Amino acid sequence: MGMDTKTILIICVVILIICILGLVWLNSAQKEAEEAIKRYELGSNKQIEADDSIPLPINIRTEVIDDSIYVFWTDVNTEKEEEGEFKKLDPKKMITYKIYFSIYEDFTRENARTIEKIDTGEFVINKVPNGTYYCRVVSIRNGKESIWSDIETITVNYHSVPEPPTDIQVKILSDEVRVSWQPDIAAQSYKIMMRSVGEGQVIDKIYVMESNEGFYMISMDDFDMNREYFCSVSMLTSPNSQSYFSEEIKVVFS
Repeated sequence: MGMDTKTILIICVVILIICILGLVWLNSAQKEAEEAIKRYELGSNKQIEADDSIPLPINIRTEVIDDSIYVFWTDVNTEKEEEGEFKKLDPKKMITYKIYFSIYEDFTRENARTIEKIDTGEFVINKVPNGTYYCRVVSIRNGKESIWSDIETITVNYHSVPEPPTDIQVKILSDEVRVSWQPDIAAQSYKIMMRSVGEGQVIDKIYVMESNEGFYMISMDDFDMNREYFCSVSMLTSPNSQSYFSEEIKVVFS
């Protein structure tokens, strides 16, 4: 038995209402998603609205020196006058900056470390362990935040320069020279340098040898008699990490 015209009309109206409600919901969800870009959770669960009217930090760059991360950006606390000179902003428009810093690329305000109340266009994060880090910068004015900057990726791969070996001793034997020093458990190897100085204090010869022990035996045949030599030792804790050479010890072969 087929449906009458009235029933079909009612079904069509219901379907139309469902479609309209669906479109309204999708539009609302899209607006909420757009607003979510400007709203981030803080550790206190307090919502902060990003203010588009606050100038966004620009020209952000980072530099790694040893175990420190330098973050730079253009300070927006100046306004350019027509004649090309710069003047300070009105105090009510003054801006400070906040750095969001994390080991997670997709970090949020809730799980990021923050560095606040920065009043210049740069900041140094010191004593950072080796690894990859991510940061963003925002402007703050009257307690409100700008949208945050593009993400910056920073890699710290710092190898500190080890201290040179100590207690260097040189002993001349019958046909060998024994150079010894205080071993270090962090050392992978050592380098021993013997250099001679000719007339006018010009370096004449340099011998560089390598050892995996806390001493090194050098044949007397390698040296000229009746000359002064200066001995020093360096320590390597990795192929790319070598200490300076120690203080020199004068050795005279006769």
